[in-house]
Amino acid sequence: MSDRLLLIDTDMLVLLGGSGTLGDVLQSLDFVPEQCRRLAAAIQQFQRGRVFKDTYPATVLQAASRTAHTIALLTEGPTNPDVLDALARVSDIDVGEAELFALLAEHDGYYLTTGDKRALVALATQKELADLRQHVAGRLICLESVLKLLVDRNGAKATAQAFRELRTHRTIGVLLSDPQARSDDVCRQGIDSYLDDLIRKTGGDLLYLP
Repeated sequence: MSDRLLLIDTDMLVLLGGSGTLGDVLQSLDFVPEQCRRLAAAIQQFQRGRVFKDTYPATVLQAASRTAHTIALLTEGPTNPDVLDALARVSDIDVGEAELFALLAEHDGYYLTTGDKRALVALATQKELADLRQHVAGRLICLESVLKLLVDRNGAKATAQAFRELRTHRTIGVLLSDPQARSDDVCRQGIDSYLDDLIRKTGGDLLYLP
């Protein structure tokens, strides 16, 4: 099997698991389920985390938990404590995201799909993380890129229907609203506007743009 792995942060896992679209995303990115890894705390966060419970319906969290059970745990940790320390000093990067960024920097075959825009912007703009940014550039897959893949694959209406219960997520609520989903072109234009904004904030080379 290829040494490529796709790391999935918990913010993205709830979206893909709750919408039932993980399989389509993996196929579009040319990964198989065996090449996915998630953080160990994900299921507990779906079941008990206040932020998740306040944001998503119980049905979404249950679906996300079921999906999480099918994904192998990330059992290895970063080996460079200096990188973790540097990430820990940045307030917009939480512990889980710091671990994922650090692992990404150590393994050229690893990719990360993340729903945490603040962490991406912090990684891109903090001067003390410049070397790390260079190592991970081109292997970070943001939510907007994922949505674009799904619209290209399944169409706007089907994608919006899959994410209907997740419209409490701000970006989903805007980009997959009923007016946006009325045509594939309109939906893509909205996604591209958000994606272009994130590219301006992070630089042209940080994100993986399928």
